[in-house]
Amino acid sequence: AHCRRRFGKRSIGLYIIRDEEETSLDLPGPAPQAGDPPGVTYYEIPLVIQDRTFRAVDPLGGWRYHDGWVENFFGDTVLVNGKVWPFLDVDQGKYRFRVLNGSNSRRYKLSLDRVGVGGTQDLPFHVIGGDGGLLPAPVTVNEITLGSAERYDVIVDFGCADPPTCSTPLP
Repeated sequence: AHCRRRFGKRSIGLYIIRDEEETSLDLPGPAPQAGDPPGVTYYEIPLVIQDRTFRAVDPLGGWRYHDGWVENFFGDTVLVNGKVWPFLDVDQGKYRFRVLNGSNSRRYKLSLDRVGVGGTQDLPFHVIGGDGGLLPAPVTVNEITLGSAERYDVIVDFGCADPPTCSTPLP
């Protein structure tokens, strides 16, 4: 229970680990690096999705959680990289998203809806990896479902979209 309470109180991150096989592939990049100057455009973006509850605040500034065991926690607010409803302006071209479900219990079904296009015309994307590393070949999908602590590595090609549809809320 101690780890669960610590996990629930903090933001989490992820490490990006590369090997020779991955670096030999022509994948979108760069990824954010410590010390990057302002204005760098990134084409490899880590996305950590978490749910949180911000209603009860400890007088010392921390989040107040029930001290007893709670089997499942479902927050009332979803964050991506620590931000509520972030927004990303994208260039036309390919982006690599390393998506991690950092929620304790919540599952997420993710898809990309085309902005300004009527109906449910999802933008397809390519899964190139998951918890077990890179896949033997990319798999084209319209959505993915992430369980708790599950990870996907996806490529999204915004080059096929018209410029007005290239601004997308995340996720």
